[in-house]
Order: sequence, then structure tokens, then C-alpha cells
Amino acid sequence: MHKLFPDLEKKFNKFNNSIVVVGGGRWALIIIQELLLNFKQIKEIIIITNNNKILKNFSNEQKKKIKYFNNLDFIKKKHNHKFAIVANSNKDHFSTSKLLIQNGLNLLVEKPLVENIKEYKDLLKLSKANKCKIFVSMPFYFSYYFYFFKKKYLKNEKYNIYFEWHDEINEIRNGILKKHDFSINYLQDTIYHFYGIIACLYGKGEIIQDSSINKKNSGYLKVRYKKNIIYLNCSRKKKNKRVREITFKSKFKKYVIDYSNDNKIKIFHNGKKKKLNFNFCQKTLKFQLYYFLNFRKTESRFLLNDVSKINNLIKLKFNMNK
Repeated sequence: MHKLFPDLEKKFNKFNNSIVVVGGGRWALIIIQELLLNFKQIKEIIIITNNNKILKNFSNEQKKKIKYFNNLDFIKKKHNHKFAIVANSNKDHFSTSKLLIQNGLNLLVEKPLVENIKEYKDLLKLSKANKCKIFVSMPFYFSYYFYFFKKKYLKNEKYNIYFEWHDEINEIRNGILKKHDFSINYLQDTIYHFYGIIACLYGKGEIIQDSSINKKNSGYLKVRYKKNIIYLNCSRKKKNKRVREITFKSKFKKYVIDYSNDNKIKIFHNGKKKKLNFNFCQKTLKFQLYYFLNFRKTESRFLLNDVSKINNLIKLKFNMNK
């Protein structure tokens, strides 16, 4: 545990309810493994997917806490579940979320939440009618540590922020070619992470769009957010290396955070590398899950991904679609 991170280890095991996970792909597996690892008192995990091969990833001991269904029919029957995570195909997020909300479950949905503004308004209306919460899982997997960077380094000074967010079009992960979702352009896809980072840095605020260029494999966006000017430049080009970098520029200071390597975050101050290396980018999912599963106790803290708080992001995302 990094010294800047709050020690929540003792709190993780307090969740002793059951949870539904819809999906059988890479992200569903990551989430289920994280639940089994950090929430020991969880009663059971209900996995809903037609990919029964996912069960091969769990030990016999772990399977004692797992129930498997190949469709959502069981959720229509009487049940006492209150939490569900939606990590199936993007095109199914809306229909799955709608059904789960109608049956009284609080949701954590993998991005993208919806494919158009009407679907978003429908989910928001349903969640209020059924007294359920909906969260989008984008902010904390990539951005939680920026909250601590702000506390240690940025203080109250005003900064212009420059994001560089680039990927190779054929990015290899663990020796396997990653399949990109080309149904959504790159700026729209990237903006979830972008918003999560600035929300962790500056809290809830209105995004005022200045200018944008939005293409299939690249995008440029300039916004104002809490008196800061923020630039996002992103592309997915064959010859580019993977680049994740944020530059904070003020009158007297310049900080650069290079998080291209998920496991070794580098910080530079006025061109000189600082000794502090963040190395927990891939370890923040458990905090995201903790705040979701305990949101009634932690609502005033880091729940910036509650959809009722990201209206401005949703509108911006679909404005860029016009």
C-alpha cells in the first residue's frame, strides 16, 4: 500500500451481501477476481453469461461462492439482491441495465453506459422511480491516484491541463491483439477516463466546451472546468506508441505525469524526475468496488461516477456526436 493511499483493507471485508455480475469477458473476469480477493465475506457472486468457459478460471474453493446462469431470466423472479455489475457487450448495456433497475438493483456499469441521450434519460428516470443508483465504472480504474497527486502537489494554484492519450491501433496486451470497438469514435471513448481524472482532481463541476475536433480515430477537445483550461488530444494511429500523459502548467510550475506504463507512474517537476513513483494504477479497482458496494456510507466521498453527477459529461459526449 502506498503511503499516500488511505488504508481501507480492514473495511473491504465488511460487505457480506450477494452481488450479480453480468458478462463473461475479460472485464467481467477481472471484476469477479477482485471481488473474490478483497471481499472475503461476500455471500455469493451470481455470474450471468452464456460463456460458461469463464468458470475454468476459478478454483474449486472459489466456486463455492459462485452461482452460474446463462441468461437474465432468474432476476425476474423473487430475489433479495441489491447490487449488480454490468460488464457484457457494449450494445447490451442499456437493455441489461434497464431490466436490472426495474428489478430494484443498484448498478455499476462498464463504460459506455448508453449509446444515445434518450437511453441515458430513460435510465435516469427509471433509477429515480425505483430508488436505485447507477454508477459508471470509468473514473477510478485509471484516475483515483490523481486525487492524491492533487493533495500533495497542486495545492490551490490554478493550472492549465494538457492530456495526451494515444494508443497504437493494434495494441498488444498479454500477447493478444486487443479488439477495439469502432462503433464509438476515439474521443467519445476516451472522454470517460478524461472526465474521471479531472473529477478526481477538482470535484464535481460543469464542463464548458470551447472547441473540439471529433474523428473516427482521433480527437481534440478544449474545455473550461472550474476556472481551469483543459486540453485533450487523443489518437489511435498505427505508428504511435502507447502514450498516457498529463501536463499541469501554471505561471511558475510545470508537472508532468507519465502513466503510459500502468505499473510504473513517473512524475516530473520542471523537467526533473521526482523520486516518487506511483505504481498502483492497476490496483485501484478494489477502491472503486468498495465505494460502490458501500455507497450509502460513502456518498460524500469519491462517488463522482454517480450518473446524477455526470449529466454534463453525458451531454458533452453526445453533443460531439452531432
